[in-house]
Amino acid sequence: MRYDFEKAKRHREQLVNDYRLLKHVQDPDGTWDWWIKQQIAEIDRERIEAHQVNAERIVLDFELIASQETNFDKEMFV
Repeated sequence: MRYDFEKAKRHREQLVNDYRLLKHVQDPDGTWDWWIKQQIAEIDRERIEAHQVNAERIVLDFELIASQETNFDKEMFV
């Protein structure tokens, strides 16, 4: 299953929006915002990890394509 970057982006934006709305009405003692901050950090970690996995997959795909093109070239000129 592929990571849904758009869904993660929308969820992160919603959390940031909620944080911005709540920070004006909540006490600035840090007891209310820890969960939102953790959720935002988790989404950021997941997105970074998904980008790394996608980059590795692209490298493997290019290596496979390169090896197939080499075989194809040899067959064309035999």
